[in-house]
Amino acid sequence: MEIIKYTSAWFAPLLTVILFIRHISISADADLSPEYREEIAYKLLNLSETKPKSWVTDFTYVFDRFFGEKHFTLKCMSKSFGISLLTLLILISFALALDNSIDDIDELFTILVAVVFIFGFFVNAIADYISLLETRVLISLNIPIYIKILIDIPITIIIITLWISFIFPFIPIFGSSNSYSITEIFTGYVSSKEDDTILKIFLITTFTTSIWLWLHGLSELLIKSISGIQWFVDKLNITETPIRAIGLTINMIILTVGTVLFPVFLYFK
Repeated sequence: MEIIKYTSAWFAPLLTVILFIRHISISADADLSPEYREEIAYKLLNLSETKPKSWVTDFTYVFDRFFGEKHFTLKCMSKSFGISLLTLLILISFALALDNSIDDIDELFTILVAVVFIFGFFVNAIADYISLLETRVLISLNIPIYIKILIDIPITIIIITLWISFIFPFIPIFGSSNSYSITEIFTGYVSSKEDDTILKIFLITTFTTSIWLWLHGLSELLIKSISGIQWFVDKLNITETPIRAIGLTINMIILTVGTVLFPVFLYFK
């Protein structure tokens, strides 16, 4: 039973990310005009004539099609909040499922509702929305992807740290403390104390906005390499669905890396 529990706790969030990327890539392809799909396919299949930086414009277009071109709109806010709360719900559900001290289903449901839909909205969803704005700006910059990621990590940490330190005195929900200092919140990223589990989840889920940068980076990498694997190109319908082809390739990478790291997860459990 233990192995089943840990396997579910590892692969369920992994598959959630894969399905999310799949949904994004299919939706983006459906929204693109035939002419634009053809242009992206041409870049994928004719890399000798394509500059990798040209993908910045294309990926920004995909991002804008999903969230909208303007950040402070109901469309962007609703999608950002929805993704944030869903991610929080999934991670907390599995964290509580691994907690053997909770046997009462009603108690579990109450915790989920209180943490995710009440506190998750004020703590996580708002911070994620701010972090998404930072991601939107970084994606549009014409600088190397590794620099974007190096910039994103500290800024995302600063955003969630400052926001939690501001909001916690008004909603004391973690343990018996009325609030967390900035130092306590920051060290929560690496703390090994069991009672900091929920805090860690709130901190980590803020990086869901960074998934867009990772997709951007992997897409750029694929643009440089995919045409060299003719068998793979033949199997993917790049001409008709270039974004979906990229999404499928990214998902294969994620699934492979996730499967390889699973024994490491078991070892530390």
